[in-house]
Amino acid sequence: MTLTADLVLLDDWKARRVAGSATLPVVGCIGILEAGARTGRISDLRLVYIELLKQGIRFELQLLRAGLARLGLPEL
Repeated sequence: MTLTADLVLLDDWKARRVAGSATLPVVGCIGILEAGARTGRISDLRLVYIELLKQGIRFELQLLRAGLARLGLPEL
């Protein structure tokens, strides 16, 4: 069986390495959220990050801060 996909959604760094070595295009949750903010589907990315952190979702704060900076949004 062969599956095709334009993109693979992975957050686990080991899985991302394996996918990358297989030349699969990979994006994580943060990348999806940033894309939503860029296209206007997410009106307040900073608030989304804060809510996810409050719910116990673990993200590296440095990645969140870098994403906000790339989009010219206020820091956490």
